[in-house]
Amino acid sequence: MRLVGPIKKTRVAEEIADRIRVLILDGTLPTGQPLPGERLLAERFGVSRGSIRDALRLLETIGLLETRHGQGTFPRELDVNRLVAPLASVLTYRHDLRDELLDVRRMFEPAVARAAALRVTDDDLADLQRIVETQRRKLKVGRSAIVEDTAFHAVLARATRNRAVVR
Repeated sequence: MRLVGPIKKTRVAEEIADRIRVLILDGTLPTGQPLPGERLLAERFGVSRGSIRDALRLLETIGLLETRHGQGTFPRELDVNRLVAPLASVLTYRHDLRDELLDVRRMFEPAVARAAALRVTDDDLADLQRIVETQRRKLKVGRSAIVEDTAFHAVLARATRNRAVVR
């Protein structure tokens, strides 16, 4: 497990949460299997158990983890709609939060791209190439390429071979 190494950021819990999030999204920490205990996680990260608890709480709040009394903490199957729906609702009324939504997207996309790179097929690559070519043609003549952008990310998600990401 790649959880080893000291944390250098001042926002320790956020950094821990980010590392665990990547491990969940790339399948290293699969759904159905409990995370290591707080004590072991604290040792591996070189932080206090309180920082671990804060990180786990952050991940539970965004729906990536669930705590089962007496059993432990488990990665949840990711339901993208459950994550996106509240954000879309907020953005309807709070246009100033657009940058924060983009920040959330930037957090998830590297993990999705990493997982896709490990599992991509020739068919996926052909689809991505076709989409990028169409996108370039449209942008070159000043047309919107939102449909292609959405399709590109859908193919990347599919390439992860992770049902939770594909949803």
